[in-house]
Amino acid sequence: MSSAIRRGFTAVELLITIIVGMIFLGAMSQVYTVVINDAAATRYKATARSIAYTQARVTVASLAATCAASNATITLSSTGLPGPVSQTTNVACPYASAGYVNPNVARVTVTVSYGSAGDNAKHVLYKY
Repeated sequence: MSSAIRRGFTAVELLITIIVGMIFLGAMSQVYTVVINDAAATRYKATARSIAYTQARVTVASLAATCAASNATITLSSTGLPGPVSQTTNVACPYASAGYVNPNVARVTVTVSYGSAGDNAKHVLYKY
């Protein structure tokens, strides 16, 4: 009886290793795609929130001492957001009815809408 030492892999072992490797690579490519898409969505949301915050600050700074309700929508360009991009600025006077100590409180709500899916970001500030 002779004992031969066999070294290396068999064809079946190599085939199984290749199949498992392909499944692993396919799963990793799916995870990579999801991570990249989520990163883009987060970047867009942060940009829209920054625009809304900046416009809310500008609007509050420009308000007169007496609260006057208003509503305006404009189209924005060159924002880095997927189009169409619009901004709605709403100034409300929640305490304008009689009986309140300070009826000149203004609530400024700025909503930035972007993309065909209707994503948006909103920021609210009050002026006392």
